[in-house]
Amino acid sequence: MIEMVIALCSMVVAIVSVVFKFNSKKNLDETQRIVEKTIEEITRINRVHERSFDEISSLLKDIEALKQRDIDDNKFERIDVTYSKYLRTTKMLQSIGRASRLKEKQPAYQKLWMFLNSGLVNSTLKNVMYNDESSEIDKNSIVGMLVGEKIKKDTKSYIFIMISTIISIVLPLLTNSDVNFWLISFLLSLFSLLVLNQKLLEYRITNGFYGSNQYEAREIIGYIEQHSSDDDFTGFNDKKTFPKTQSKRQECSGLLGGLIL
Repeated sequence: MIEMVIALCSMVVAIVSVVFKFNSKKNLDETQRIVEKTIEEITRINRVHERSFDEISSLLKDIEALKQRDIDDNKFERIDVTYSKYLRTTKMLQSIGRASRLKEKQPAYQKLWMFLNSGLVNSTLKNVMYNDESSEIDKNSIVGMLVGEKIKKDTKSYIFIMISTIISIVLPLLTNSDVNFWLISFLLSLFSLLVLNQKLLEYRITNGFYGSNQYEAREIIGYIEQHSSDDDFTGFNDKKTFPKTQSKRQECSGLLGGLIL
């Protein structure tokens, strides 16, 4: 009797954890919508500035035209900085997706992966996208790579737990034996603890706390030491741990499309 009660409680907690996952996916979709809308507006303004600059430079050859060009150049610089954040965010998403070889997976697996890890992707995305400090951007590049490795491990754990839970329920029914409620409770508890661990990590990343304690700082330093040689990230467009920012703009098929590039 007691094992059934514990199993029921574990199931309720697991259901709450799944609800958190749905909410995280909803938040990620909203972040994607806001960022893409902002980038679309920036691109539109940029085109207006470029057209105005062409008209002024073709019609005015005096000092006033030069002053206006300087003003427009400052506007270009401000827009490029914002757009470069978008590019850095896309590259960060690429590193996360490639850690799990997401491009090679089937669409069904990609959707499951996104559902299970949308919270971590969202927190890392917002941290990089809205950070103005160059030193913090470099730090967040490393954090993004570390998150990719954590997501890879967590996804395997999620799949193992789900398969084990299904087997522990279906197998006794097929063999006409007793269901092991203790095992089910244990597996559901593992699932809930894994979700809780991700939620804590999401909170620390979103608020810029990740890497502030001794353990996480050592983890970041160790990752840099392992991936700082010239041969690292082969297949990642030859990017090093701190890739140089490229001024050339790249076309992206949606913000989250970077996960499978």
